[in-house]
Amino acid sequence: PRLDASARAALQEAERRSLRRADRVLAAGAPVADAARALVPGATVHVCEPGVAPVFLQRRPRAAAGPGDGAPVTRLLTAAHLLPGKGHAHLVDILGDLRELAWHWHVVGDDGVEPALARALRERAGRAGIGSRITWHGALEQAELAGLMARCDLFVFPSLFEAYGTVLAEAAAAGMPVLSTRVGAAGDLVRHGVSGLLVEVGDWGGLAGHLRLLLLEPERLAALRGNADALPVRGWEDAFREFRAICEDTAAPG
Repeated sequence: PRLDASARAALQEAERRSLRRADRVLAAGAPVADAARALVPGATVHVCEPGVAPVFLQRRPRAAAGPGDGAPVTRLLTAAHLLPGKGHAHLVDILGDLRELAWHWHVVGDDGVEPALARALRERAGRAGIGSRITWHGALEQAELAGLMARCDLFVFPSLFEAYGTVLAEAAAAGMPVLSTRVGAAGDLVRHGVSGLLVEVGDWGGLAGHLRLLLLEPERLAALRGNADALPVRGWEDAFREFRAICEDTAAPG
C-alpha cells in the first residue's frame, strides 16, 4: 500500500518477467492469482491456500469475564505485525471515538519491524485517552495466540492488503467472530452477517459503525460467535495434499 507509482511499476515488471518464465504458478490466495493472470494473461495459475495449525482447530471453552473485575468488557483482538499497511492507526482513532463504551483491545504483533511506528501508535492511543485500555502483547507463539483467541470476544482486522490472510483463517478456526476489511480471502473465511462483518478497504466509517453496534448489542456478537463455531477451516495436512497434487500434475509427462 505504501509503494509509489514508479516503484510499483518496476516491481510489477519484475514479476511479469518471472511469471513469463514459469510453466505454472502457485498462489497462496485468489488476489495473488488474479494479479498474476492480469500481469500475464494466459498464465497457468493454481491457488493453494494455506492451512492452520492444529492448536487453532481446538474448540476451547470461553472465559466469561473481561480484564479485571467489574462491569463486562468486550475483549477485542487484533493480530498483525505493527506495519502501516495493517491499519492499526485507523483502529486507534475509531476506538478513541468509542471510548465511552466498555472494551479492551489486545494487540498481537511484532513491534520491532518498524519501532518508530510502534511508538507512534502508543502515543496516538495516549492522546486519544485510551492508552490504558490497550494491551500490546508483541509477537506471540501460536499456542499463546490461540489461547488469547479463546479469551477474547471479537477479532478486528483493519488491514489494507493481504495475499490470503492466514490469521483470519486462524481466528475462524478458533471460533471467533470477525470484523474485517475485505482483504485476501476474507470473503471466503468470513460469512458477512453470519459469522462476522466485512467492510471495503478504507471504509473506516463502516468499520466504526459495525464495531459500535456490536459493542452496544452483545446479543448480535453472541449470534455471530455461534455461527463462527460451525465454519469449516482446513488444517495443513489438507493444504499439503493439495500442494502435492498440483506438483505431481505439473511433473507428469505430456
